[in-house]
Amino acid sequence: IKRNNYILENNKMKLTPRIIFSSGIMATGKTTTMKDLAKKIDNSLYLDRDDINQGNLYITPKQMPGLPSCEDYVKNAGLLPDHMKIVKTAFGEMWKVDPHNAFYSRHIRDQSYLIQMHLAKTNLQCGKVPIIDCITMRQIQDNTLQKIMDSEFFSGYPKYLIHFICDEKECYERVLARSQVDEVARKRVDLIKSPSRIASPTSSPEAFHKFITEEQPMLPKELKNYKHLLVNTSEKNIERCAIDCLQYVLR
Repeated sequence: IKRNNYILENNKMKLTPRIIFSSGIMATGKTTTMKDLAKKIDNSLYLDRDDINQGNLYITPKQMPGLPSCEDYVKNAGLLPDHMKIVKTAFGEMWKVDPHNAFYSRHIRDQSYLIQMHLAKTNLQCGKVPIIDCITMRQIQDNTLQKIMDSEFFSGYPKYLIHFICDEKECYERVLARSQVDEVARKRVDLIKSPSRIASPTSSPEAFHKFITEEQPMLPKELKNYKHLLVNTSEKNIERCAIDCLQYVLR
């Protein structure tokens, strides 16, 4: 079956090239839904910034001609001893940095978005449908997302933004449950910095409410500046949410 914007063949759907962005705070179900959506689009390419970060967080301890030692290089960044550890990799032992410090903000955070953009551009040209996951509130609030969408990388391609929300109580319970079994997720929440807060957002429902209303609003007011699909994962199961997303990107 051929349509103007997709081909359905052997129950597999191939879309003409377009780019899909997802946004929303933690535990609203965006990653789970986007992975399900990726499975429904045969020529999709799922790009999660957290995956890209995993590669960017490594520093080789090998001595490089013309460069100081690794320890000297990072000693003023506050990484040692609390934010670095030696781990084994396919390339031998390397330092791994955790993403909760100024070094991460300078060398990794925004660079990860740029890597997503470059990969998306290449795959659009190859007939793929890139799905860019993990757009944060900051990119919506400071207009960075609009600049990404307007980039010459994506000129001429349809663009879709899907924003995720869920019930506040359910979101808190999801964050709490995740932090209890996933150390990385716990550190990601516990170490979110704020000059007005000393307690973790997971310390109580009240602390979480303050966090999602004052620091990372579930529905930032700037979202109104973007054409988007709003998905509430408390109202429908993941399969239904993914179908709604697919219907949206078929427009």
